[in-house]
Amino acid sequence: MLTLAEVERPEPMPTEVLVRVHAVGVHPTGWKSRTVDRLLGDPPAILGWDVSGVVEAVGLEVTASAW
Repeated sequence: MLTLAEVERPEPMPTEVLVRVHAVGVHPTGWKSRTVDRLLGDPPAILGWDVSGVVEAVGLEVTASAW
């Protein structure tokens, strides 16, 4: 079962970009991955690799060419 949840705002690691997500998609492969026990690590695994949103913060090592 998919559940909507609020999570604390993460701080991006040096090579990461933080995106305020406006929409997310879960493909059949993501859904199937979640049905296999522990395939994505300990719950709660966050599904949705396709996102749309706004860049909120960037890590210290992120350059314009990286994103």
